Amino acid sequence: MYDIVYLDVTELVAKPLRTGIQRLERELIRHWAGPARLVPVRFQDSRGLVELHADVFTLLNEDPPPGGDVVAAERERLAPYLRDARPLELAKPGSAVLVPELFYDSARCSFYENLPMELKAKTYFFVHDFLPHLHPENFPQGTAVHCMSYLRVLRSSSNCSFNSNQTRRDFGERIVRRRNLQGPVVPLGGDGLGLERQSFSIDKRGFTVIGTIEPRKQVAQVIRAFALLWKKGVNVELDVVGFLLSHATAEQELLAAFADEPRLHYRAHVSDDELRSILRKVRATIFVSKAEGFGIPPYESLYAGIPVICCDRGVPSLDLISRSGQIRLDDTEPASIANAVEALLDDETARRVWEEAARVSIPTWQSFADQIANWVCAADTLPSPQSLSASIR
Repeated sequence: MYDIVYLDVTELVAKPLRTGIQRLERELIRHWAGPARLVPVRFQDSRGLVELHADVFTLLNEDPPPGGDVVAAERERLAPYLRDARPLELAKPGSAVLVPELFYDSARCSFYENLPMELKAKTYFFVHDFLPHLHPENFPQGTAVHCMSYLRVLRSSSNCSFNSNQTRRDFGERIVRRRNLQGPVVPLGGDGLGLERQSFSIDKRGFTVIGTIEPRKQVAQVIRAFALLWKKGVNVELDVVGFLLSHATAEQELLAAFADEPRLHYRAHVSDDELRSILRKVRATIFVSKAEGFGIPPYESLYAGIPVICCDRGVPSLDLISRSGQIRLDDTEPASIANAVEALLDDETARRVWEEAARVSIPTWQSFADQIANWVCAADTLPSPQSLSASIR
């Protein structure tokens, strides 16, 4: 049993976003109940892991001031605490390191890969995905080679848990080529937004896309779909919320081309309060990514009872739940997305799909945090992967 678990939040404090893996880290911090004490650390090139002030966790759990660049504001608030750090004694008895991040920094990877064997046994990795290696077509050329050092870290570890059956299967069959791979599957939670249960209203006519904007997310296809609807005279609004990556050139061009379209609203960063306000007005969310490590946005949408237009394949989170409350698409051509949007603009169809969404059971972040703590702190009593399917709302 460990007394202290050091949580490596290197990426989170450097780029404090509120989506994807960064949301997972914030929820783990918020819901951690022990029994071990959780302490923040980060990697520094010349010093290895350094311990951060406990107030870092407090800041990460607060909403930034409204308006402006929320990421820049949070960076500014964190900066004094990142300078106040002390080297970590990894060999300290009764302590372990938990790494919930996906990272490719070569120095950080070398640090974990070259840990002495007795320290490696006290380091635990939560594994998200292998998308750059298994779907290289969705990333800039050379990305998979750049990311190879992270695979070596995982191969050298005997303590890995996974966000889905698909990720564990990919790791065993395609990364380490080992059958009967050990390590629990711990589903993520869908209640991170703190959004109250929503109900259908004929006044809710808008749609929204949430998440990092990159080619595999196919936000360009969504914008093209709405362009088709607008051309037909369908008056419907689209909110796009997410950080725009540099290689998402099609999305950049489309957002620029429709910059003066009053029915298209783009925001790179929003606070949780702003996001809740957006979701209270939508008829459905749209998530047509063709390759995902997990896929939190549709989870969070369905937890709040809001239907989702999504792909039929490629989103592990949706494989963990029923198909209710979703319009699943066989293809993500703009015409198919537009047809799904038009279908939901029919009030009776929308009412039926909303009723389905209300019956979907989604895991919580508390169950996630409890299962991770149990895995790290009391591995000998951890339930089997089959029983980790979730505590349900």
